[in-house]
Amino acid sequence: MSFPSDVSSRSARILGALALVVALTPPAAGVPPPPSGQDATSPASQLEAILAQGEIRVGTTGDYRPFSYRRPDGTYEGFDIDAARRLGEALGVVVRFVQTSWPTLVDDLDAGRFDIAMSGITRTPERLAVATLSDPYLSIGKSPLVRAADRERFPDLDAIDRPGVRIGVNPGGTNETFVRVRITRATIVVIEDNLSIPDAVATGRVDVMVTDNVEAVLVAGEDPRLAAVSPDTPFTREALSYLLPRGDSALLERVNLWLRRMTATGELDRLRERWMTDPASSGAALASGLCSLADGSDIGGSVRDPAAWCNIVGHRPTSWMIPDVPNPAMWHNMNTAGSMARNVADA
Repeated sequence: MSFPSDVSSRSARILGALALVVALTPPAAGVPPPPSGQDATSPASQLEAILAQGEIRVGTTGDYRPFSYRRPDGTYEGFDIDAARRLGEALGVVVRFVQTSWPTLVDDLDAGRFDIAMSGITRTPERLAVATLSDPYLSIGKSPLVRAADRERFPDLDAIDRPGVRIGVNPGGTNETFVRVRITRATIVVIEDNLSIPDAVATGRVDVMVTDNVEAVLVAGEDPRLAAVSPDTPFTREALSYLLPRGDSALLERVNLWLRRMTATGELDRLRERWMTDPASSGAALASGLCSLADGSDIGGSVRDPAAWCNIVGHRPTSWMIPDVPNPAMWHNMNTAGSMARNVADA
């Protein structure tokens, strides 16, 4: 069937007008605009840009051992630093670390300064509301770090939350959030550099630092002036995840797939062993519940010190009696290797 030319012409004009109206109509309420730093022509997923550029930018704070620590020379080390490198290898891209901070973590991600944040980040409802979190990869909890002489003075949160007690917190993280919610009588002292708070406790500037049990035990194991209080029974139970842009399902699926492979191949366990159960930090892993048994060596105190300061059990064999294999000086008259456990029952 054919139509008069004037009808076809009117139809074309109507369709053109409708197309113009659609183009000029704003999005309906509830339809989110593209995230900050991303326009309509940006890739559907940041994963496309990562693979195209051959680089993944990893945001990290550098102030939270053993997950992320910035050395004096500006390079980084830690559990999540090694994990980031493994992620880069899995994607076939290079890794570039970007310095961020706890107060600006989500804003920096939203502004597109990095593609993923990896820095011992706790899963919280607040973060889930504004970003995307990967599957959990580790369980931790809040514990107090105090002066060794004050171990009996601060056995629980009620003893800590009293007038005259000073609690050091770094701004922007879950440590500060926990303290501000749970502490009503003690004085809260904000200290910008998280790495300096343990020394502030040791020197008496503040009395307590509430932090994740892994960090509390690690720091106490390295500094005999400090003690971690009941790290195996923390105030909270929380999970760590990696922080990704909101709504980027393709990048999330790739990161979660990588995490599952890391778990299946044992690589995640090997990272835990390196950063949390090596001779220098096995006491931290035991006391915070990451493992039930660990090895230690003694002359530097890595059997006796964790037992003394972190409420675990250390077995120091008699010198000359137990060989330290494969140590060349396995019958050394001072150095020995011994086992450690969470308690006598485990041992």
